[in-house]
Amino acid sequence: MVGLNGHHGPAGALNGKEMHPAAAYLADAGATSVESAGTEQVDSTGIGAELDADAGGALHHRDDELRREQQRLEAELAAARQRVAAANARAVAHDEAVRAGLRAELLAAQQTLAEMEERHEATIARLRADTQLEVDRILAAARHQPGAVSQAAAAEVHHG
Repeated sequence: MVGLNGHHGPAGALNGKEMHPAAAYLADAGATSVESAGTEQVDSTGIGAELDADAGGALHHRDDELRREQQRLEAELAAARQRVAAANARAVAHDEAVRAGLRAELLAAQQTLAEMEERHEATIARLRADTQLEVDRILAAARHQPGAVSQAAAAEVHHG
């Protein structure tokens, strides 16, 4: 008998690839009926009933395999979706933690800056007060010396 691949033997291989047993059976049965179609009468009901019985079992088995594979893939997809959701939740939590940390650092920096500004203002106020005291002391000393008053007034005009 000549198989589907053009060589003698069973049609279980097509172009070097294995066929499903039910398909090979169907191919062999088809080749037999083609070879014998001219010389003898083919009982298509007998072959059909045989093929239905064999192919039905094989097809049912194949359907079960496909159903199991689909269920497995759906389960993997659901697990992958759960992993993505968990990763997204971790990313959101991480972002929130980073933002909270940055806010805390910003508030601490603002507080430090405000404290530095207060100290600076206090230093300026103290320097002005010290300077005013020194000016008052110099003026008071100059008033007690007769010639020093005109020199102090002239110094005040140049610096004031």
